[in-house]
Amino acid sequence: MKKDIHPVLSKTKVTCRGCNNMFYVMGQLKTDSVFIEVCSNCHSAYTGKRKVLSAGAIDKFKQRYNNLLSD
Repeated sequence: MKKDIHPVLSKTKVTCRGCNNMFYVMGQLKTDSVFIEVCSNCHSAYTGKRKVLSAGAIDKFKQRYNNLLSD
């Protein structure tokens, strides 16, 4: 095996600004900490609080879009 071909991995602290959740990842970043806007603890797709568009909202969008095309 060749020596010195693998990248150096370091532990990086990741902090979510949305819920202040903190966790560590291994990576090649040169910084000790990283801030993110959302994480799996507070993102609506992971928490099950995702809002689904109602049929009325979709119909309103289509109506407005058709009005724009006809002008």
